Amino acid sequence: MTSLNRMMAKGAAWMLLMKLADRGIGLFSVVILARLLAKGAVVREAAGRAHAYTPVLNDAGLAARRMRAMLDGGQDREAVLNEFVDALTPEDEDTL
Repeated sequence: MTSLNRMMAKGAAWMLLMKLADRGIGLFSVVILARLLAKGAVVREAAGRAHAYTPVLNDAGLAARRMRAMLDGGQDREAVLNEFVDALTPEDEDTL
């Protein structure tokens, strides 16, 4: 194989590799978005032939959902709530 042919073969291999990597990233994104959709963290709307995903909650709402999940998963709900309240700063208590 001549030097030019080797360079062309390497270029073709890189193009193929980049094409496959691009598909992998796209597939990974679709899987993650599908999981978020199943969990109710995003909503999906048709946007032409594709879909647009929008988060359901802002940062505060997401933090509240996580706190709720931790509270629901605990064995002693009252103890968890008492520990949470005991750890609050006076400013946080005023906010509540």
